[in-house]
Amino acid sequence: MSTRNSLAVLPLAFTLPAQPAPLVVAVIITQTIIELFAEIIYIRIIPTWLVT
Repeated sequence: MSTRNSLAVLPLAFTLPAQPAPLVVAVIITQTIIELFAEIIYIRIIPTWLVT
């Protein structure tokens, strides 16, 4: 699961200098949200396609 890996990097993003930190945090959070939606699709929708 790559979601755990991206969230593990989040504390490191908070240690960055003031200028790029908000952008890096926003990218990590956006990546996590996209990965969660992809996992939901993978877990819920794809198995129904394989059964039919």
